[in-house]
Amino acid sequence: MEAMLLLIILSSLFLTAISCLPPFAGIFLISGASIWLVIQVRDRLNQKKRLIRRRTELRARWGILIRHLNGLPLPMDTPASLYYSDQGFVLETETDQWSITTESLDRLLLATVDQLRKISDQQLCRLLRVNSKIFYALREKIRQHDSAIRRGSILMMTYYDSQDRQGIWILMTAARPVQLIRLIEASRLTGKTIFRLHPRLKKPGAAAKAVI
Repeated sequence: MEAMLLLIILSSLFLTAISCLPPFAGIFLISGASIWLVIQVRDRLNQKKRLIRRRTELRARWGILIRHLNGLPLPMDTPASLYYSDQGFVLETETDQWSITTESLDRLLLATVDQLRKISDQQLCRLLRVNSKIFYALREKIRQHDSAIRRGSILMMTYYDSQDRQGIWILMTAARPVQLIRLIEASRLTGKTIFRLHPRLKKPGAAAKAVI
């Protein structure tokens, strides 16, 4: 979004300068795009500040911004944060919080959108050890070519609650797969993790930037 707004501003400046765009139209486009860009940047900075603050309060090893797709525990596509500490995972929105202990976590699947296109729902169920399930919201996002997840990662987590009922979280994040691999390896979760990634993404390379 920010890149698109910058492109609008620069294009409007150029077209106005060469008289291909009336001055009043150029001013309108530049002003509108600039205001929206400032709002976007401010919101992103506020999100990062809140992520750092909550990570400290929860004594979490790391935290990332995510979107939770349709399904439990949230009824719709919802922005949230995911934190990991020695006790397990915490999924948090502005008003609610859910947790999965490390012991109750059964499977964690990390994949890219391109990889998930090649995996059927039946194969996903086998990988995650869940009963027959249709991943409608996930497939719909993939079909829409959603830019928010095109270069990011998909995290799918299965777990058992206190009553031994199986649950699943399907999360999208803009964090690159290589960053999440480093975080998962540092968290000693590789024994429960399935990496469905292009081989080159799994090769050790330069240290990834910390995700906060």
